[in-house]
Amino acid sequence: MPRHLKSSHPKPSRLFLFIAGVPRPLPRPRMVGGPGGGHVVSYRHDKLAAAWADLVEDEARRHPRPGSWDPAARVTVEMMFTLPAGLDGDPAEPDWDNLAKLACDALQRSGVIANDRQIVRAMVGKQFTRDGAYVGMAVVIDADGQEALALAPGLHAVGLVDSGGLG
Repeated sequence: MPRHLKSSHPKPSRLFLFIAGVPRPLPRPRMVGGPGGGHVVSYRHDKLAAAWADLVEDEARRHPRPGSWDPAARVTVEMMFTLPAGLDGDPAEPDWDNLAKLACDALQRSGVIANDRQIVRAMVGKQFTRDGAYVGMAVVIDADGQEALALAPGLHAVGLVDSGGLG
């Protein structure tokens, strides 16, 4: 096994979370000017994004950790964001990477992970629902850092996610 995948854990430590609510992306800086001449005008403060980040942080902090959980271990992360159809008026909005960045920052602030730099592999998806059922974020964090992203097929179906975790 490659050295960077070795773990001191006898078996993988895995954390499952489902956070209900409308996921929001990390606000991005507003730029003006053309290519090479642009500059940041301001960072948009998004109250909804701040509230979502607080919710993710609070829920993650309250969630029990496995007994062998090591917040400093290398981790793999799977995230599935389920959004209401038509959020921001564009079916492709918001960008998946901005959703994941806000969530990873909140998980770091919660203490679930020590730093989002320790994520060695990630799979992030987004899907849309018209009926509003199970809107939120499902996340699986493997603190061993070596497990394949085997749970992803179960994350794609909205009906498989409930408030108690993935099942």
